[in-house]
Amino acid sequence: MSNMIRKLAFFLAIILFVSSLASAMASRQEVASLSKSADDVRPKVLLVGDSISIGYIDSVRELLKDKAQVHGLPIATKSSTHGLAEIDTHLAKMQWDVIHFNWGLNDLEHFGTGKHRVGLDLYEKNLTRLTDKIEKTGAVLIWATTTPVPKGTGSRTHGDAVKYNAVAAKVLQGRDIRVNDLYSFALSRLADIQIPADVHYTVEGYTVLGGQVAQSVQLALAAAARQSFTSRCIDVGLQKQLLVDDYVIAEKHNITRELGKAKKVGVVCEPSLASDFTRDRKKPDGSPVASSFGFYFSAVRNDQDNKFQLWYASHSGIGYAESKDGINWSKPMVGKDGRSNIVLFDRGFSCNIDPSLP
Repeated sequence: MSNMIRKLAFFLAIILFVSSLASAMASRQEVASLSKSADDVRPKVLLVGDSISIGYIDSVRELLKDKAQVHGLPIATKSSTHGLAEIDTHLAKMQWDVIHFNWGLNDLEHFGTGKHRVGLDLYEKNLTRLTDKIEKTGAVLIWATTTPVPKGTGSRTHGDAVKYNAVAAKVLQGRDIRVNDLYSFALSRLADIQIPADVHYTVEGYTVLGGQVAQSVQLALAAAARQSFTSRCIDVGLQKQLLVDDYVIAEKHNITRELGKAKKVGVVCEPSLASDFTRDRKKPDGSPVASSFGFYFSAVRNDQDNKFQLWYASHSGIGYAESKDGINWSKPMVGKDGRSNIVLFDRGFSCNIDPSLP
């Protein structure tokens, strides 16, 4: 019996060594991939997962090759406890747009001892801390539920994935995180895609899972694009905008900016009232002089009253005129005495209309 136990221990050690080696090699490949992607303008997607994600990542990359650069953080033999020690380093490597993540299969593993590598209570604490860290990236997040554990694996117990997924659902409650229910997706077709008595999948099975993950990520990419656009939007309210540049324009197609051209029509508002002329200066022919008339003025369009309004400097003060078309002007007697258009006995002025005031 003791000899059998030693052989079993040796066999398990070999499995762990090979899995760790595969994970290390995959990690080195990802580091090389990251170094080459600095100039890639496609959105950046990070897949965090165990050996199941290693199996489907190539399918995801192929399906999204024109839409995103997909990187993997393989944790083939690592639990959520290991994840806490390593996740910060990987999250800091890039500004991620979408992160698809999972921990579970390695946590519920027990190698036939009945004792999980990470119990449910610790799993909840670990996953809470991991999710808090991942949320701080600002990426659109997708939680992938842990895939089914079939009967007869020896190192895991059938039905444990349901328990760990329930804990994960509790951790995610109230958070703005999407869920890719890989558990239900795989369960409905398990006989066709999973290796018997094994948590892993056939080549065709990984292709099927990759399609589901790619679809989930693609929806998240659309959300990330909207999120990015919204963060760059400028609230212009209901105000009119003078579009002299592209500051408030999100995008434009098949249009060019062309400034309006002013048309000179000649003199449109001449001195005509007594208040427009000096009292003590005369021209050689004896006619009065319109001193300072029109040197300073403010002309505005009053949309509410559907007219142009003009305040101008005259010898007697600030005169008022108005027009329906901007060419033909009248000077209503709006002065306090009712006999002139002088609204202010001053020379320095500037007039404007504030539509926000009553």
